[in-house]
Amino acid sequence: MSNNSKATWVEKLSTTEMPVLSAVMRQLNRLTGDDDTEVNQLAEVILKDPHLTSQILKIANSVQYNPSNNSISTISRAIVLLGFRGVRSLCISLMVVDSLLGKEPRERLLKVMARSFHAAVQAKEVFKQVSDKRHEEVFIAALLYNLGEMAFWAYGGQTADKLDDELKQSMSGSHELIEKELGISFKILSRELGKVWNLGDTLQEALSSSNTSSNKQLNIQAQAVRLGEAISQLDINDKKGRTALMQQVATFTGGAMADTRQLVDRASESAAAVALEFGASQVCHLMPREKDIKQEKKQQVTQVLSSDPNLQLKILRDLSNSVAEKVDVNTVFQMALEGMHRGIGLERTVLAFFRNDRIKAKYVLGQFTEDWREKFNFDVSTDARNIFADSIVKPQPIWLDERYIKTHEQYYSEEILSLMGKHPAFIGILRINRRNAALFYADRGFTDENLTKDQFDSFKHFLSQAEFTIQSMAEER
Repeated sequence: MSNNSKATWVEKLSTTEMPVLSAVMRQLNRLTGDDDTEVNQLAEVILKDPHLTSQILKIANSVQYNPSNNSISTISRAIVLLGFRGVRSLCISLMVVDSLLGKEPRERLLKVMARSFHAAVQAKEVFKQVSDKRHEEVFIAALLYNLGEMAFWAYGGQTADKLDDELKQSMSGSHELIEKELGISFKILSRELGKVWNLGDTLQEALSSSNTSSNKQLNIQAQAVRLGEAISQLDINDKKGRTALMQQVATFTGGAMADTRQLVDRASESAAAVALEFGASQVCHLMPREKDIKQEKKQQVTQVLSSDPNLQLKILRDLSNSVAEKVDVNTVFQMALEGMHRGIGLERTVLAFFRNDRIKAKYVLGQFTEDWREKFNFDVSTDARNIFADSIVKPQPIWLDERYIKTHEQYYSEEILSLMGKHPAFIGILRINRRNAALFYADRGFTDENLTKDQFDSFKHFLSQAEFTIQSMAEER
């Protein structure tokens, strides 16, 4: 590779093809590099671009950035709440994505950008396990790790056309062909563009050629970036490679393998939603698909449950005897949940209590639900629009079948999709003295087994028996 080739491509992409982006980058770097900068100065730069303004506010109000759901309506407030670094990262990410996609992005660009969003979400989630700071710095570094490749496919002109054709026909390694045509590797191009635009030390560290042999030589931010990038390139059919990589991630986070797999799966499921928030709807179809994750989780299921009518009768009988035996209320709830899980054969079952216009899980059964007790926590106020709030207004338990799912897409919030996905399910409200006391949720998870009318009838039977038992206990007091 010649220095001339490197300088030519860096100059072409950073100034000739994307001059407006370069100018705004310089402004952002100048402002956010000054500790004395006032909030209104940064806000002024952003407000010059109405599209950027609306995008910043949209993302600032998303679950990813604003889990408390406190409305952010001004750029100034977004800067105060997210910080200069956070808003700078959002600006750069949004502007790069918007600039690269253009009017008719080629397929190679879309594929790289899809992988980059996936890597960014993975890196951020992995890093959050070891630090409560600098998440956005890690996110943007992972998103821009392949900046050189994305910029080339967006603005490479005839050279990009020629290389695209050659790669389609080539039987040799793509890296050799790319360096031969450009005189520079995409990785080095990313690193040089990062220097020109001052995209941060984390990106430079992650792209450092001197640290390619071992992630342990890198700082933890760069390690997370590299792990996110590795996850994004993993072939779902490469079981051995996946296991080895999950072990690396587990070693980095200090978590168990099972927790690590769930962490990575959740990030994969949310990657498309994040790309959509950043205005990259064109890449969503190239993101990890739910059915791929579903198939992988299905392979991990050790045993698919089946209905056991005899066990159902036994547990129902125990429930009916609970009042006379003076069993405590919590045991009644647990018995009903176990009856739904083991008796009916519903893989994932939850009992959640109502607290201040929210439902929060108390008891959970089933594989891949280890974090549900903490994260099954949803708004069910009168203004909420989700499957749980919808179930409250229904007089009877509801069956969320394929038709329901199709006609109620808006009820599947990002929080719900991230935690449990979108599967046929049963929801029932346990009411005591006409007051909502608890909610039961049950589905068959990733097994691909269909729910049946018999199972729904049994679900309703357990719900009514638990309701009757607890009502009777309340009346005896």
